[in-house]
Amino acid sequence: MTIKTQTSQSKKVRHLFRGMRERCGISVIELASRATVSVAKLHKWEQCQRKLTLKELYRLSEALEEAVVDHTNKAVMLRSLLPGGGAQARHDRETFGITQLEVAREMGESQSTISMMEGGYIKFNEEEAERYKLAMDKLKDRHAATARQILLFRDIVASLRREVADLQEQLGQSEQRENAEGSD
Repeated sequence: MTIKTQTSQSKKVRHLFRGMRERCGISVIELASRATVSVAKLHKWEQCQRKLTLKELYRLSEALEEAVVDHTNKAVMLRSLLPGGGAQARHDRETFGITQLEVAREMGESQSTISMMEGGYIKFNEEEAERYKLAMDKLKDRHAATARQILLFRDIVASLRREVADLQEQLGQSEQRENAEGSD
């Protein structure tokens, strides 16, 4: 799937990039720094008030992809360090990118209660375990859309890479023709 630069500037793509940035807990300032784009320019691009060049979009997608990988690796590392108790519940929650606060709101509990349950400090009773499961089922459906967005994001990144490679190839061919004409 090739996504042309025009589409790369679309509102849907901007919304997707912003959502990915926010899910990874990265500020506009940090992402702009990673992508070597001005903070104001990135902010205005996310708000559909400005366009980015293809090179800037490419750097932005590379920086955001790196942030997604970092975020995913952090979650995997944290899961591997968890003790028993509510570790499985925490593992399931983090696998789907669901926060404790989301579970807490869905269950009508506080975030700290969910944290203590997952940490094994408070044991899940039967009723709480069922409420936790129902909350997770609801939230998994909501977060399935996030997984689809990640796949779309990766398609966009691949498309931008192809566009950059095509442009570089065209520039290289153009320079070769100019050099050949200049030597005649």
